[in-house]
Amino acid sequence: MKHKPAARMMIVISCIICMGCSGVQVSQNRDVPASRVDLAKALEARRLAIQTLWARASVQRTKLNRRRRIVVKIWVQRPDHIRMEATGPLNQAIGVLVAHDGFFQMLSAEEGVLYEGPATSNNMARLFGLAVQPPQIIDILLAQAPSPKGEVSRDSNGLFRYRERLGSNLIEVWLDPKNMCMKKAMFLDFESKPFYEAEVTSFYSVQGRNIPKRLSCRAFQDDDVVKIKVRKAKLNMSFPPGTFQIEQPEGVRIEEVP
Repeated sequence: MKHKPAARMMIVISCIICMGCSGVQVSQNRDVPASRVDLAKALEARRLAIQTLWARASVQRTKLNRRRRIVVKIWVQRPDHIRMEATGPLNQAIGVLVAHDGFFQMLSAEEGVLYEGPATSNNMARLFGLAVQPPQIIDILLAQAPSPKGEVSRDSNGLFRYRERLGSNLIEVWLDPKNMCMKKAMFLDFESKPFYEAEVTSFYSVQGRNIPKRLSCRAFQDDDVVKIKVRKAKLNMSFPPGTFQIEQPEGVRIEEVP
């Protein structure tokens, strides 16, 4: 299953487009570290508090001194429902992806193909660049950091810092102790070498929770840089029936993915 650069960009940048939604407070005192139990309770409370997300963002990708701009819309509903749409600067369709109940579909308008198959870790790795399944992808989309099971430290800026496994990858997390926003995330391979990082550079408030306004993302292997500006977002809204479905357009062929 091969995807053109625009379609793949739509998918990869969406993995971190909503990184940084705020959770509940753990400690206002920067000198007193929270225990792992405190952090786990705060993260679980946040998981329960944020069940759906809708967002629209403008995206600029720079690779090999070439730039391209697109617009991405995202619908997310726990536990495993995802929809993503990408359009170009003239509002032309680029691609649509949906995943739910262990199944995914991806419509590539540029190729005229509707891909369908099981939402396995291997297929999600081909789409998202990370060997994780839809529930874990939603955690990433909603900035739901994994509960720390090992040591939690503080960096020089007072942020919580720890590593946990996510699928076949390691994720290193930086959390703001004042509001539990995930300020930065770095993905590492099985040799603990970083291959992708995302950092929130500014936030704004949506329904009383912090949402990232500007993000900067970089793939280390090919120095592929993506800059994202979230224009609008809503939390815990109801979606109409059919949101997480794709009807086969006329003239589009279906390709089954094992």
